[in-house]
Amino acid sequence: MEKRNFIIIGFGKHAQNVLLPAIVNSGGVIDAIVCRSLRKVNLGGIKFFADLNDALRLFPYSHIVIATPPDTHFQIISTIPNSVGTIFVEKPLVTSIYEYEELYRSKSLLSNNLVELMMYKYTNLFKLSLKKINSIKKLGGLKKLSLTFKIPSFPSNTFRDKPNLKSSIIYDIGCYIFSFLFEIGFKNKLDFKITEINQNPSTKIINDISLSIVDNLSGIKNIEISFGIGKFYENSIKLIGSKYTRIYSPFFNGKALEKKIEVFDNSSNDLLSMKQINDSNGFENIFRSFSKSSKIDRENLFREIYFVNSNLDKIEELIRLE
Repeated sequence: MEKRNFIIIGFGKHAQNVLLPAIVNSGGVIDAIVCRSLRKVNLGGIKFFADLNDALRLFPYSHIVIATPPDTHFQIISTIPNSVGTIFVEKPLVTSIYEYEELYRSKSLLSNNLVELMMYKYTNLFKLSLKKINSIKKLGGLKKLSLTFKIPSFPSNTFRDKPNLKSSIIYDIGCYIFSFLFEIGFKNKLDFKITEINQNPSTKIINDISLSIVDNLSGIKNIEISFGIGKFYENSIKLIGSKYTRIYSPFFNGKALEKKIEVFDNSSNDLLSMKQINDSNGFENIFRSFSKSSKIDRENLFREIYFVNSNLDKIEELIRLE
């Protein structure tokens, strides 16, 4: 049986509380953790390093998990040798079309598998939503798609509370939204407009944004998107047909928890049915699914990266014009 050994780069709260347990629960073994400040903690023999090269000299064939701020991902990926296994990168994998193009140009030199940690794709709720969207689209009955992902607050002193959009909550959450649009059939840069934008006047941080897609060829007549910081937690996709509305929630979530699909009657707004989904942990599923021998559709990954980043870059351009 192939060994599933890992090196984690970056050891913030997300790595400690989410990634590390997910690797262990999926049957993986953590060889080392690379972080700026060496931790004097006992984690069952896991070695700590300040420099990735030192860790790789001792563990040259491990899988790599990059859990650092998004604006460091490209530089780290560029320095990892081909001897390692799969490279798992927290989303967004890169933060601009420029980084995408540089990565694409060097892809022939990369023998490693690249996996973006879009954990929501490895859940049952995601699979059920794709199946339903495809069936409704074939019948021409999907009149509107509404995507909402808002959180009430975010930790201070993290990459998410910077005015730079590429290291902000807008990019951090927005990559989920555009990733999902890619999955349901959008492949080119979208034609959308900003319908609402809220910015903190003192910090200049964009708290939340709403978009309307005004031109699409996907068979969906109207798409509305809203994400960022809100008054309360909202995380759902809403499929509005001619007779019924289906709500999947919490959608962009990879935790092992109870999720639901609600069906409402459009004329009366009555709840017709509710299906409970006991979903498994998306992060554990990702780490369990990929190994050194796994075959990954790299071309499709690069197409998705281009789609996501071209649309996030467009948001940045439109904000400058506001």
